[in-house]
Amino acid sequence: QEVNETLNSSFPPLPILEVNTTQSSFVCNIVNSSIFYSLVPSETLSYSHEEFCAAVEAWNANNATTKIFAAEIEMKQRHELAAFFGHVLTASRAVSQCQEFITDENGKVYCKPDAYLGGNYTDPYCSISEDQDGCNCGPAPESSFFPGYIESDKLFYGRGPLHLSWSYNYLQIAEVLGVDLCSRPDLVALEEEKGWASAFWI
Repeated sequence: QEVNETLNSSFPPLPILEVNTTQSSFVCNIVNSSIFYSLVPSETLSYSHEEFCAAVEAWNANNATTKIFAAEIEMKQRHELAAFFGHVLTASRAVSQCQEFITDENGKVYCKPDAYLGGNYTDPYCSISEDQDGCNCGPAPESSFFPGYIESDKLFYGRGPLHLSWSYNYLQIAEVLGVDLCSRPDLVALEEEKGWASAFWI
């Protein structure tokens, strides 16, 4: 109910117009910077309006058959955007598997999983089976540099606006983007365009 009220007040009614589905800038006129930052508060999620707009443009340029927010009628675009940001708002309130983070001088991120007491860590989002392909994963060793922490790139917990999770989902979006997210799943969190792309794919 709270999310619906926020979305309804943030998207004022406008005349229904035919739109050019190739113009991603039209999406960002609907979700302007003021609306964007009211829906994606910076104190909760460090995303920018500019990067969101760039990610929409990049996704639609590279995925002609699965374009997002590309309905031919403006009101349909508004409905799609409202639903999408409703999911983003809900996901932003989810509790992360990693409760604390440390970044070393080279930019490598380490996380402290909830209730982790040291030693090898079994990632609950590592799923390997004959029926479903996924990134190779297994017990993650404790960091020798930061005792009590695990190298974040060894884990497949929720990242991005919609908390992309599970090793098989990282493999699938990696194939879509042409990026090795199996070795570097943290790119979904560290590079905003990849984070948004993961959310568009979901």
